[in-house]
Amino acid sequence: MVHESLTDGFSSLCEKSCALYELQPGDSPVMTPKFRALLQMMVTLGATRLEAGALENMEILSAGMRSVVVRGDFERQSAILKYFRRKDSAVNSGGFGYLREKHGLICLNDTVPGSFSRLLFAEDSQRVLGIEYVPGRSLADYFLDSAQAQAALSSWIDFWTPFAQQNSPQTKGAIFDFAHRLAQADPAASTPGMIASPQMALKGLIKLVEQRKIPGRVGESLTPIELDQLQQQLKSIVFPPRSELTILSSGDFSPHNILITDLENPSGSNMGSRGIDAEGSAIHHRYLPLAEMLLGFPSADDSGRYSRFVSSTWWLDSARTLYERAFGYPGSQMLTDPLLGATILTVQCVLAEQGQNISVPQTVTALTTPFDL
Repeated sequence: MVHESLTDGFSSLCEKSCALYELQPGDSPVMTPKFRALLQMMVTLGATRLEAGALENMEILSAGMRSVVVRGDFERQSAILKYFRRKDSAVNSGGFGYLREKHGLICLNDTVPGSFSRLLFAEDSQRVLGIEYVPGRSLADYFLDSAQAQAALSSWIDFWTPFAQQNSPQTKGAIFDFAHRLAQADPAASTPGMIASPQMALKGLIKLVEQRKIPGRVGESLTPIELDQLQQQLKSIVFPPRSELTILSSGDFSPHNILITDLENPSGSNMGSRGIDAEGSAIHHRYLPLAEMLLGFPSADDSGRYSRFVSSTWWLDSARTLYERAFGYPGSQMLTDPLLGATILTVQCVLAEQGQNISVPQTVTALTTPFDL
């Protein structure tokens, strides 16, 4: 039974939060009885599961078509409440969603303790997660200031390096646990825990071939043998053939999803940081975060703030630092690593399938391509 005291004043708080929310492209309307009923379900469930007392304030963080995210400030605790719209979210791990975030937060924090916001509760029947509220400033904000951008990138590298060190016992254990958890939650999954929508890269490759936009072969046609060669290379990235090539991550490498929690020291490379948003958690090729970085985080909504730096010498030097620290190879070999070239092409193909064609920074155009394998 839900006690009315748990949501005292809900109507006025709901009206206020809906009025303050700025709709984004693709959002659902918030000024409707249906949405208000959803909010009430979420905060009532949160107060009950957290035993947090009455609701004192709330803020709508997202009203997207995939999920609704709210910060609830209760009498004894603040928390992020996240509702997933897809009705089979609690049993289907395909695509980004409930199961990947529920189990991802646990396994990511097992890999690097305290790295991500903690899972507080999961209510499968309502498709709602309660997640630790972490106050802080997005790492992405620091890239707006040229004087802080290099330190911000160092913080991004500091955050992702331990996840990319695939040979650590924590990484291996977390990968196994994540795959096991998703296999139990979704017995129909053919490759539980692996990257969502794996065919997107192969579909995007066909688009780039048809448009004659394959990097290094722009304006040229490919022979059937060359196309098959590229397809095999992309498959080796999307489905890594050996376990030592895989890591577990949140699946989203945008600096936007890293919060700086020590706002008093924003200029150093050792800023305190926490990751948020793990609904894309996946097991994937270890080079993927490096490829995203070298391309200027093109998958991020705010990619424009990074692309202006990608041709800088310090950006390339930072990439070499990640290559050395995470993978144990000399940084001087990075631009001659054909698997890294194949990974970058994979990212380009995924984005092409999504309707986004990106240019490769001049600093990485010399990368060894899959044709050189």
